[in-house]
Amino acid sequence: MFPFAIRTLSITWPGAFRTWNRSESSALVTAIAFAWFVCFLLIATFVWPEWLHVWLVRILWLTVAACILRSALTSAWLGELPEQDTRKHRDQNLLLAQSAYLQASYFESEKCLLENLAKHPSDIESALLLVSVYRRTGRWDPALEAIQQLQRRDLAARWSQEIATEKERCLRGKRQSKPLPPPTP
Repeated sequence: MFPFAIRTLSITWPGAFRTWNRSESSALVTAIAFAWFVCFLLIATFVWPEWLHVWLVRILWLTVAACILRSALTSAWLGELPEQDTRKHRDQNLLLAQSAYLQASYFESEKCLLENLAKHPSDIESALLLVSVYRRTGRWDPALEAIQQLQRRDLAARWSQEIATEKERCLRGKRQSKPLPPPTP
């Protein structure tokens, strides 16, 4: 019952799905603004009904209903309906990728990680492991590009130490892998 309610709320609350699954700050602003609007409307309806005319309160409630309906239809149209066990599948895929990585099967690990990131672009753990895979396979430019994308994410602050370590390792590896120019006579 509880997971169903959360899934339903994430679909119908404007901005909630993109905030939760993609960590988009603009969607967070939308979700907070909608929450404030609903709170204002609840107060105007039940606590101080004298604030606004009855017809205006009804129009505002219809606006809330329209926003909820629009959010649900947009989610259904764009295919953003949350899956029931998305996190379980993502974690299982990440464990497979880690296992392949530890067995030095980097390309199999990369395949699992890219699949994870295609479904969940905000999965920082998968993105960090992918950077490490790129580094281990000597692909410095994709690794550095992935680090730049990681640093732009909202939730990257928590992983700043690991991101900085990977960036340093990639830069060091890139410098060491470049052939030295021939000595001039």
